[in-house]
Amino acid sequence: MAQRPNNTTILLPCNSTFGVDAIIAFALPISCAFDASLTIFAMGSEKLMEELQSAIQQKLKKEKIQNHFRFLQIDTLFNAQEVMVKNHLDEEVIMVIFPELPTSYLSQRKFISRSRKLRLPFIVLPQQSSEKWIPQNIIMPISHNRSDKEAAIWVSYWARFNQSRIILLTAQDKDSSATSNINLNVRFIDKLFKNLNISYQVIEENCSSYKIGDAAVKRAAELKNSLVAITTTKYYSVKHLFISPRELLLIKNNANVPIFCINPRKDLYVLCN
Repeated sequence: MAQRPNNTTILLPCNSTFGVDAIIAFALPISCAFDASLTIFAMGSEKLMEELQSAIQQKLKKEKIQNHFRFLQIDTLFNAQEVMVKNHLDEEVIMVIFPELPTSYLSQRKFISRSRKLRLPFIVLPQQSSEKWIPQNIIMPISHNRSDKEAAIWVSYWARFNQSRIILLTAQDKDSSATSNINLNVRFIDKLFKNLNISYQVIEENCSSYKIGDAAVKRAAELKNSLVAITTTKYYSVKHLFISPRELLLIKNNANVPIFCINPRKDLYVLCN
């Protein structure tokens, strides 16, 4: 299994202590999988930072939290640029984890719009606690969207650094051009994974590209100890002003499945070998 550098970290912007249970249940196992620290940004006052530190300490009474966590305080609420500027140049930040979604629908839409500006993958944690959860299975739905293959490099890190089981879940579309795109995506990923000596499993789902994300969440819930890796919407259209982007609906799934979101960008940040 590959080893990460000692300065690897994961960023967690927090504006309340509400998501502490989710941090312990999901973020901590993820950090252990990559041998990374958790850098918690208290987005508000120093008092909030103290409350977060105290709450986590109470949850981990038998462990020294300094081995896993460090705490920083910044005055502004979530801003993608602010989050990225605050990490140190001598660190390798591998992802951003948000302990919770905003409560109102309009705030959620705004949050997703801002999150798409991140040059790192991000996860919004489910709120239902799962004390025994570990990232054992990584399920990657493959649709006719060509941007789906852009998630493959990030998915490969789960296998390389955590030995997670990788499952490609492919859609079945009636349109021939859509089917061709699905096959191209699979061939691209197959070539990449073979070059990295990563084994994986392909499962065909009896559903369209539009429903493949839902099928991935369902399968992840059945397998347990799983997360779903998706690419976010590459280009927003007029319909997204009225209908939620697909990633928001998947993040809000009721199956307690974490969604690993990769923003497809030309200047996508890629981890060092």
